[in-house]
Amino acid sequence: MQRPLAHARPLLYMFVDERIELLNPGRRFVVACVVCGQRSWDRALPAAQRVGSLRKSRRLQAIAQVLHSTNGFAVLTRADVPGHLAMAGEADGTEDVPRMSRMDNLWSQSVLCTVTAALACLRGASVTAAKIDLFYDPKSLTLNHRNACHETLRATLPDIAREDPETHEFLPIPTFHFGRIEQIPKCGGGARAGALQTGITLAHHLCCECKSLIRGAAPQRIVVRDHTNAVLSMISKFIGERGCPTQPKLAES
Repeated sequence: MQRPLAHARPLLYMFVDERIELLNPGRRFVVACVVCGQRSWDRALPAAQRVGSLRKSRRLQAIAQVLHSTNGFAVLTRADVPGHLAMAGEADGTEDVPRMSRMDNLWSQSVLCTVTAALACLRGASVTAAKIDLFYDPKSLTLNHRNACHETLRATLPDIAREDPETHEFLPIPTFHFGRIEQIPKCGGGARAGALQTGITLAHHLCCECKSLIRGAAPQRIVVRDHTNAVLSMISKFIGERGCPTQPKLAES
């Protein structure tokens, strides 16, 4: 992949959306994170707004062209979760989130993994500092769960991005800072989508292309990752002996 945003100190957008597909048995959690400069996104907005009106066979290439025009990139991840773990009726708890549904827990762990991968791509592209505004499709989390996710994004993931992969020491750079972290509903009712809604919708269209992206080579500027092992490792912390829940801290994931 070419180096997007190289040697820059940009103001960035991250647009995040998810898709949950049924497996036999279990479920596949797919998350897309679109990353681009804020100014270049405004210029590319008309092209991004047209993606949904294209034939499905042309959408993936159109998404790649939007990413190229913004000098951005996207990360698409999947996590295949067995049926006994992806159970809608199960509840988990942590020190900072006393109760959350298992499905919401899997969603948040998948999203945090994907954003971590996006930060790693920025670091690999020699971006030494960035302020990031992150927007995601609304999710009915509890207030404690939402606050814990936002705190992990702001306090934990930037530290992970500074960790040397070999020595595990913290380096002075890169310095990533999350500014706005907000839910943005997709546009409905035939209204024209705004800039932030269009970003969420673009991530949605990328999620819809997950089967072809997983099967074959992804276009330039689209990175595909299998996060199954990472997500299952995180969820295993919530399952003690004989299925008894444990009490990890969400921000440790």
